[in-house]
Amino acid sequence: MPDDDVLEPRTVPAWLEAGVSGVPRPRAWDAVVTVEMPALRDSALTRVSFQVLAADQVELVGTEGAATVDDDVLAMFAAHATSSLPPPLEARAVRADGGHWSVAARTTKRRPAEIELPTDVDVISVARAPDGELTVHVNGELVIDLAGRVASTTASIVQQAESEYEAFVATLERFASGSVALSIDPL
Repeated sequence: MPDDDVLEPRTVPAWLEAGVSGVPRPRAWDAVVTVEMPALRDSALTRVSFQVLAADQVELVGTEGAATVDDDVLAMFAAHATSSLPPPLEARAVRADGGHWSVAARTTKRRPAEIELPTDVDVISVARAPDGELTVHVNGELVIDLAGRVASTTASIVQQAESEYEAFVATLERFASGSVALSIDPL
């Protein structure tokens, strides 16, 4: 028997794939609820992705089947998502049939930010490696020389992230509504 075979039945080797082997896949959502939405019974809407950053701040991320979502409908989806998990969270509502919908939610580190983004910037990502090297991406493009408002915004992001971790990835992004959210993850 090779050394990497399963010797303890409760131990799962790293090479064993989920699904085929009987090992369950990791959970994708922290909470899932089924709700009835009679107002959407005749709607073409099939999927709504949204984020609840705070109790009073819901941001629409995307839709399928229809271009817009009524604010009242979005608020109802958010209320169902937050009935199981406190904000901040990301969620997705998917039509099951007719007026029945499944709303899945998971916690997220994204939270409202007091940092302002320059008007021509939608996303700034800053990574500090354990060796201290700082890497900055603005709207997905690597920035070598920081200048102007991007430099001051980056400094604010770094200052806030340093208060939580030595090595980190911090992302400041603007939603379609104009509000700004920050997420900070350790490296």
